[in-house]
Amino acid sequence: MNFANILHNPTEFVLDFGRAVPGKPDVKVMSRILTTPYHAKQLSRALTQNIEIYERNYGEIRSEFPAPPAEVTDTPTN
Repeated sequence: MNFANILHNPTEFVLDFGRAVPGKPDVKVMSRILTTPYHAKQLSRALTQNIEIYERNYGEIRSEFPAPPAEVTDTPTN
């Protein structure tokens, strides 16, 4: 899984997890979780707590990555 999307309305949260393939515009949703706002907040707290524990044990999770190099083309752009 390398894609996640979260939608919500007054009564539920929808969490989609899927796979995006480079060069293809579509994303294949592999799993969808529907939950109440209350349980979404509990999940958020549990994730936060577990990330803190992980970082204490293994170091900070890297979230900044260099931009990919610009694509070089052989075609003039006149």
